[in-house]
Amino acid sequence: MEILRNNSDESVDSEKFLITDIKPAVKNQNRVNVFVDSKYSFSLDIAQMVDFGIKVGQSLDEEKIAEYKKAQEFGKLYQRALEWCLSRPHSEQELKDYLYRKLQNYSRGRSSGPSSRASSLSPRRDCGLPRELFLQLSEEVFSKLIQKGYVDDRKFAEYYVENRFVKKGISQRRMRMELTKSEMEIMDVLWDADKPMSRADLLAQSDEKTWKDSSVHILLNGLLQKGAIQEAGLVKRNKTYGRVFSPTMT
Repeated sequence: MEILRNNSDESVDSEKFLITDIKPAVKNQNRVNVFVDSKYSFSLDIAQMVDFGIKVGQSLDEEKIAEYKKAQEFGKLYQRALEWCLSRPHSEQELKDYLYRKLQNYSRGRSSGPSSRASSLSPRRDCGLPRELFLQLSEEVFSKLIQKGYVDDRKFAEYYVENRFVKKGISQRRMRMELTKSEMEIMDVLWDADKPMSRADLLAQSDEKTWKDSSVHILLNGLLQKGAIQEAGLVKRNKTYGRVFSPTMT
């Protein structure tokens, strides 16, 4: 008896593409342009090419090409952000703002015509990644730069203090002009204390505060970023440890 086979159950191989050439990028010798079926497809930096094992004659499917195009945009965004980070010490918030501006440029580029200046700032001209994917890449770049130690709030605070309060000779009076009322209330408590204080100490000593108890964490982080205070160690309370803070100027 003849057995009939349902062709719809048979797996269909995805379309294959061939890497036909790899050439050094013209503007950046640390990158290579990869040509698939004799047409430019994507670019990677040298390290990415080695990690992925990219070579002429390699067969790719659409999913793999999409993966390499995502890696292309990650590499470009990471390199730009790294160069920006190395220009001087930066805070985590500054890095978030920088990547947000890149995302805004990207979004404007997607909604603008090819002749617009915003489009020239956008990675869309390379592969047209969705905005959500570019946002994901931004988050990955942020995490990697933090992990590698290229952005550190403490180093930024030290830099800020050295350049604003030491080299420029800014006094407590000038500092009072630059901080908010709530921040100055915390600074006054720290200046009056004879030892570093924890968040709990600040809450207990700030009898006439105008800010809410739940805001103390935000205020302290703001003062750290502005270089007005510094971490002075840890203190144990019950079974946990908490940071203590002291002013950078007495």
